[in-house]
Order: sequence, then C-alpha cells, then structure tokens
Amino acid sequence: MWKEEYSRFEGLTKETYDKYRYGLTHSGYFIYRDEPDEYGIETLEILYLDCDDGCILFSSENDIFGEEGMQIKLIGCQFADIRSKTLGEITRIISKFVATRQKRYELLALSALKSRFASRDKDSHEEE
Repeated sequence: MWKEEYSRFEGLTKETYDKYRYGLTHSGYFIYRDEPDEYGIETLEILYLDCDDGCILFSSENDIFGEEGMQIKLIGCQFADIRSKTLGEITRIISKFVATRQKRYELLALSALKSRFASRDKDSHEEE
C-alpha cells in the first residue's frame, strides 16, 4: 500500500509504486539519501519493489554490523523475490555510500584534530 513517505524516494510516485509493486512486469528500486543531521550522519535507503506485491527496504544503517552491513526490512509482505544481479547492485550502492561516508568522517575528524592542535599551539605561544 502506498504511503506518502515513499515520495521521498527519487522518481517514485503513487502510479510508479503501483506499477512496480503490483504490475507483474516491472521490478526495480528507488533511492533516498537524507541530508546529514547535526552530527553529520546521513543514511541511504533503497526501496525495492518486485512487481508481485513484494517490497523490501534496504538501509545503510544497522545495529549489528555497522559499516560492514545493512538492514533489510520486508514491508507489508511475508516474502519478496529479487534477482541476484539486482541484489548485487543494491549491495554495491550501499557499500560505496558507506565507504565514502566513512572517508568523509575520517577527514572531518582529522580536520577537527588539526584545528584543535593549531589552537592549542597558538595558546601555548601566547603564554610565552
């Protein structure tokens, strides 16, 4: 069943949702990437529709495997079918997003450390 929150996925409308969820001819996925929150954390979600009432929500955020995994939820169904190729694409998209995000976090942390040491050095020179 269509939920208004699905409109956040790029290219997904109610008509497209119905076609890909129930149409028996088109399966596919739609991507949503949120804006970083106040801590710089962002999430990637992929909504997959299998054309036979199957719906899977893949998310880069997960409680167990962190940067090495993803969360998978069935939405409004008990099972969904997915091609191995499509599952591989989704896995690569999420893995690339997580790796890029991790590098960005590391650069931000390094920049913060440099700023901290620069201000500490400045303070120690002023004391002399």
